[in-house]
Amino acid sequence: MKAGKRGGQAAGEASPPELHPKPDPQISFTVVSSQTERLDRFLSDQLGLSRTQAARLIAAKRVSIEGKAARASRLLSRGETVTVHVPESEPPRTLQPRAIPLNIVFEDEHLAVIDKPAGLVVHPAPGHWDDTLVNALVARGTTLAGGAVSLDRLWPLDTTAPRNVLQAAGLLFFAFAGYARIATMGEEVRDPARTIPRAIPFALAIAIVVYLLVGVSALLAAGPDRLATAAAPLAEAVRTAGVGGLAPVVRIGAALASLGALLALIAGIGRTSLAMARHGDLPGWLAAIHPRYRVPHHAEIALAGLVIVLVLTVDLRGVIGFSSFGVLVYYAIANAAAATQPPAQRRWPRALNLLGGTGCLVLVATLPWPSVLAGLAMFAVGLAGRALVLRRRESREFVGH
Repeated sequence: MKAGKRGGQAAGEASPPELHPKPDPQISFTVVSSQTERLDRFLSDQLGLSRTQAARLIAAKRVSIEGKAARASRLLSRGETVTVHVPESEPPRTLQPRAIPLNIVFEDEHLAVIDKPAGLVVHPAPGHWDDTLVNALVARGTTLAGGAVSLDRLWPLDTTAPRNVLQAAGLLFFAFAGYARIATMGEEVRDPARTIPRAIPFALAIAIVVYLLVGVSALLAAGPDRLATAAAPLAEAVRTAGVGGLAPVVRIGAALASLGALLALIAGIGRTSLAMARHGDLPGWLAAIHPRYRVPHHAEIALAGLVIVLVLTVDLRGVIGFSSFGVLVYYAIANAAAATQPPAQRRWPRALNLLGGTGCLVLVATLPWPSVLAGLAMFAVGLAGRALVLRRRESREFVGH
């Protein structure tokens, strides 16, 4: 699809290196495909690099398009020439065997226990590209799983595309909405004015720690490129780390976590439906409270039935963006409402409310436009339904008078 050519120093008499340093070798590619492609993906395909390594070359101004520096997210067009100045110190992309004596304590087809000498670096890194434990294992003919953990998979971030980071944050925001559903259970909590304000920050902290541990572990094991193309990223991370036998355990854990999230969803929305039914915004049947368990059982049963129908008939992955839009908007409204509280009732500084509301609106602006349009359409339906309910209520009150 693409043609490449190598370039180097012009022919002629060599000059003293201290006066005219030898330029880095360069590789040029001409794009012949009519399909658009990001620059970092293009380099990853052509040079056999990860997208992180390609992004490093671009950030170091070693890549140009038609002689001009470009961003990693730049879309290429047919006929453009991409030139890469390869640094001389670029590490090899293949593991080089190195004969280093090793004390093998135990070894079978799945496991090797090694008494590693002090000072022997485990895997290739700057300054140690061919004298590590990995190189010694390659020299012995040991088959490696290819799942070595690498901090390079965490950094650098794609600093040339901050909007992509914000968009990802906006799409993932719905995953943090569960902690706030604690507030919807005020009727079932002893001393809610004291308990709920303590529980919400605590639950949010737990969610952040768990998400960080899972996200960082997956990136260290598999890297962003592999995770981005995987249908089951966590299972892929486990397989890449060389412990594919644990993939079923990860799938079971994911299923249990999803059930926990669904339970919190039913509890939160069920009680929201109860409040709306009490105010006449939903059918009064949903306002029923179970005489023994004191829960809105009609609302929860109706919601559970609706969830089952949606799971069986709709690909729910397509509504993640719409869900994030709705969550961000109502969190922005919640921040705006909190900013209007009198000082005696305010628990947090008003500046924090303004910062939170602004952050929500910024993330909304970075969401994919189909998600924004779907969210606006759903809001329009909801407002129209609300207006219809109010009109019918006013008509009944008028007739009653």
